[in-house]
Amino acid sequence: MNHRIAGKAARAVFSRNVRSVVPLPRISSCVRTLATSDSEPKRDLDTYYGLHSLDLKGEPLDIPLLPTPKPTHHALACTLHLQGYMPDHLDFVAHFCRHSAHAMQMPCSETIHLPVQTKKWYVIKGPFVHAKTKEVFEQKKYVRALQVFDASEESVKEWIAYIVKNVPAGVDVHVERHVRSTLESEAPLVDIANAKREMTFQERVEQKASEFVAGWTRKAK
Repeated sequence: MNHRIAGKAARAVFSRNVRSVVPLPRISSCVRTLATSDSEPKRDLDTYYGLHSLDLKGEPLDIPLLPTPKPTHHALACTLHLQGYMPDHLDFVAHFCRHSAHAMQMPCSETIHLPVQTKKWYVIKGPFVHAKTKEVFEQKKYVRALQVFDASEESVKEWIAYIVKNVPAGVDVHVERHVRSTLESEAPLVDIANAKREMTFQERVEQKASEFVAGWTRKAK
């Protein structure tokens, strides 16, 4: 009898100390939700990255803006691509390249915003239980382009050397140069108008006579 009373008392104490366990929801599948990147804000480069934004000891630099040379023949001389992972740095470097081109009296286009190159990696968070949950890693590469028109090959070469020397770290520079030269042909040019014209009787006689004389000259030698 005493054993029964002791067993009931022990079960009552154990039931008061044990908390109820709430079952966790089971993850059946992992849904990949990728947030779309917002479009880049439009900025006026002349006011956002202008020379007035640079200051020295609290006083702005008094550097006049250079006149923008306009292309005359629209002959593409060079295409400059700037690649990096920080868009603000690319916009500032593009403004610097365009300003240096104007200083060399070379017509340069506005900054061209090319599509963003995006790479994504899906990595599992852990083995066993967490194998179905994945984490997304994203890498974005921003690209800017500038086009130079009506410039000589020597001017473009010096401009590229100046940019490569002063470009900051973290910005890749890719250059496409367009060189023009005269077309050379090994075969002699044929006058199409004279080739289609029929020869007269006198011209045919002169041609046969010249061939006959040339044949006798070769035999005499």
